[in-house]
Amino acid sequence: MTVTYIVNNIDRFDITPKVTVKNKQSAGRPINQFIITDNGSQDQRVKRWAGGFAHKYIENAENVGNPQALNNALSLSTGNVIVIAGNDIELPQNWLTDAIKELQDPTVGLVGFNWRGKHGKTKKRHNGLSIPVKGSSVFGTWVMTKQTFLKVGFFNEFSKYGLWDSAYNKRCEDAGLINGYLTDRESSHVGEDSAIKTPYRKMKDSELRKAKKGFTEYEEGRPENFYLARP
Repeated sequence: MTVTYIVNNIDRFDITPKVTVKNKQSAGRPINQFIITDNGSQDQRVKRWAGGFAHKYIENAENVGNPQALNNALSLSTGNVIVIAGNDIELPQNWLTDAIKELQDPTVGLVGFNWRGKHGKTKKRHNGLSIPVKGSSVFGTWVMTKQTFLKVGFFNEFSKYGLWDSAYNKRCEDAGLINGYLTDRESSHVGEDSAIKTPYRKMKDSELRKAKKGFTEYEEGRPENFYLARP
C-alpha cells in the first residue's frame, strides 16, 4: 500500500517544514509521495525547503486558492491512500498506521484527528472512529483511500478558501460512507489565526463569505450529485 501526502503552503517558514517533517516521522509507516504546493509565498526559504523535500513540488506565482491547489495535487497523486494535511496541524504518534487500519473497512470515507481540543459531540462509534453528531463534519487533516477519491471526486471550488471541506464531508455521506475522528487521538493546531486580523486572515474571511453561496446551492441540490469531476 502506497501513501500520498498533500499539503498547501503560503510562507510560514517557521511552521510548515517543522510540522511536515514531524508528521513524517510520527506516521508509523513510510509515506511514498509528498506533494507540496507553494501558493504564492514571498519567503524564498520555504520555497527552497519545499522544492528539496517534496517528490512533486508545485510553485504558483500567486494564491490560486486552497481547494484549487489541492485539486491540482490530487490529479498528480499516485498513492492507494491519500492524506490531505494541514500545514499547521501536528498529528499524534502512529497516526497513519492507525488511520489505515480504520480504512480497511470499505464503508469508511474520511478519517480525521481531533484538533483544537474541541471536535464537538459524537453520536456513536464505528470501530475505532468517533462519529460527529448530525450537522457536524470532520475537519483538520484527513486520511482517505484512493477508492473514496474516485467515488466522490475532486473538491468544490466555491472560492479560494472555505467550505470545500464541509461539502466533501456531506458528499462522502451521500455516497454512503462514514466519516469520523480516530477515538481519543489528539492533533495539535499550532497555527491558529482566527483571532488575528492579518491580511491573510482577512482574505480567508472574505473568501469564506463567498463560499457560503456555493455551499448553500450545493446543499439544496443534494444528494443526487455527490460525485464531482475536475472543476
